[in-house]
Amino acid sequence: MRTYSTSVVQLDAFANAPTVDHATPTMIRGCLSSVLADKTATTAVTRWGGLLAFFKWATAEGFCDPDPMLGVSRPAKSETVVDILTDDQIWALLNTCRGTSFDALRDNAILRLYLTTGMRLNECATITLDRINIKTQIVRIMGKSRCEREVHLEDKTALALTRCMRARKQHPKHDSNMLWIGKIGPLTDGGIKQNPVRSRSSRSASTRPS
Repeated sequence: MRTYSTSVVQLDAFANAPTVDHATPTMIRGCLSSVLADKTATTAVTRWGGLLAFFKWATAEGFCDPDPMLGVSRPAKSETVVDILTDDQIWALLNTCRGTSFDALRDNAILRLYLTTGMRLNECATITLDRINIKTQIVRIMGKSRCEREVHLEDKTALALTRCMRARKQHPKHDSNMLWIGKIGPLTDGGIKQNPVRSRSSRSASTRPS
């Protein structure tokens, strides 16, 4: 609902049309072009989808005829090539989490989960203790559209998570059911984005952790 609303609000701000039936394909194309100029193609496609749903409803309710989206094509979404981390870059990241402190053990576990499972940031941030089975090396995560799925933990990731959970029992905020905790409580996705890449020592990045 929030996504759809944003699409309609942006069109209204761009076109300043008095009523829904004043919307035209040209007006909508202009709005989407302005989104493309300022945002990514993915955002433009999202806005197009929101307007498509809105005007389908508006047409069915008799607010406009014909549907102005019939003359608006889906914005082209370019393929983005994501650079893959080199081995040295991966070791450098893991080296920022070397040590036996709780923060180091936690962040090492977070990085290894990312490296070996491919889970999204929000999926990682919302893991709860009851969704972890160290014995079977399985974690149940909640994905998009509230769809639950299981991910397998390879041996070193399972070991890192075991060490984190063992140290977690001594943490002042250990009563929380959220897996990842910090000084003031559960880590948000923003907190997770900041913590693992923070350097904690002057150890050489060429030293490869086990």
